[in-house]
Amino acid sequence: MKDLDHLKLPRAGETSSRFTKEQALAAQKFHQTLPGYSVTRLVELPALAKELGVKDIFVKDEASRFGLNSFKGLGGSYCLFHLLSEKYGWSGKVESFAQLKDQIASLEEKPKIISATDGNHGRGLAWICHLLGLRCEILMPAGSSEERQENIRKLGADCRRTDGNYDETVHEAERFALEDDWLLVQDTE
Repeated sequence: MKDLDHLKLPRAGETSSRFTKEQALAAQKFHQTLPGYSVTRLVELPALAKELGVKDIFVKDEASRFGLNSFKGLGGSYCLFHLLSEKYGWSGKVESFAQLKDQIASLEEKPKIISATDGNHGRGLAWICHLLGLRCEILMPAGSSEERQENIRKLGADCRRTDGNYDETVHEAERFALEDDWLLVQDTE
């Protein structure tokens, strides 16, 4: 039987070896340097709290972050930052958006970015690639809405629907990255 220990989530009070406190702080530090960054607004839901018999309920409102109307504006940007730092040996030398942009500008050949998405991850990734001047290709599964595709295109990315479902589209993005030397920035394993 295949070892599945890597899929186990930590129990309450435990930490995960997959994402340490240091990594979380580094991600926060990077995010705070992004143009237009602000702390996420919390919306109080007193009626729901009363109905459920709890003191307070707050919900993070990500809809206005960076003007994307998307709840995944940060993950793709940090993942891209991390992957580029690893690829080019910038780890520990590049810590901010401005430093990342400068390093990318100094490259003779800019990396090309690819991903598969149902919408939100691709939108956030298209946004950060646009800010960094990187070419970005987003693949979407069959049945994805034209509106979602158009929202990604408005951010400067090439976006096309595949004939497959989500998992098949992820595999297509992986193949494309390997065959054409693109950097895959995916929000799945």
